[in-house]
Amino acid sequence: MYRTLFTCLALLAPLHAQTKPVSSNKTVVARVGDAEVYVEDVQSWLAGLEPAQREAAAKQPTLLTEAVRTLLVQRLVLQEADEKKWAERPEVAAAIERQRATIVAETYLRSVAQPPADFPTEDVLKKAYDGAGDALNVQRRHKLAQVFIAAAEGKEKAAKEAEVAEVKKKLATPGADFAAIARAHSEEATSAGKGGEIGWLDENLIEEGIRTEIAKLSKGGVTGAILLKDGWHFVKVIDREEPRKLTFEEVKPRLAERLREQRAQAASQEYVAKLLRDHPVVINEIELPKVLAEPKSK
Repeated sequence: MYRTLFTCLALLAPLHAQTKPVSSNKTVVARVGDAEVYVEDVQSWLAGLEPAQREAAAKQPTLLTEAVRTLLVQRLVLQEADEKKWAERPEVAAAIERQRATIVAETYLRSVAQPPADFPTEDVLKKAYDGAGDALNVQRRHKLAQVFIAAAEGKEKAAKEAEVAEVKKKLATPGADFAAIARAHSEEATSAGKGGEIGWLDENLIEEGIRTEIAKLSKGGVTGAILLKDGWHFVKVIDREEPRKLTFEEVKPRLAERLREQRAQAASQEYVAKLLRDHPVVINEIELPKVLAEPKSK
């Protein structure tokens, strides 16, 4: 289990894994035994995430909790490994050096390829926006909520049909509270807890049977019972957006990020190319394959 947690945390830019963190903020947010996690440790972890990952962490407190839990376990393991001088083993020391070399080279290369702070300019952004064409077109979207009753066979079928009839009756009542009905009857737990709300969906991602029915409705409208393979769906159209082109202001932040990434990648490639021109690489193609041969026993 913890191997999986370590791997996931590493992919998200790990929290600093030192046993005695040096922190300007000594507020402890978690502790196990002598191992502690400070506020600054968590802030450092968040700062190392990509914007989308940082947003996900902000929306999912459980991700933050799991990260801290994993760090504590990691520190406990590290303490025990340090006591046994594990890092001094030749194969471990070699692996550490390989990681160090990779980190130093990659971070240095990123630093020399970093675009200027004022790039891209407003003019560059507008030219990129104008040149994007149809790529900035978005299709019709619907903000939906649903009451879902799962299909059943045998003895349970009659009970399910009776519940569908009850939901249909409640929804037909003037002033019916769709959210309350969803919380009381919907069997799709995630949306039921939010009053049946599913959120925004692109039209092509909506099941055809549902897509056909909601196309007949205005905002605020509710379908009848739509029977699909998985069960019955009562769907409410909360809101709708017609097909359109994203505005310049909407895409500006993402466009700037993409242009900076492209600029950095080009600068990185150019830098490496110059290094290779200044320091030509010579490889003995005859001898190199021999490293794969089995060593001869003495």
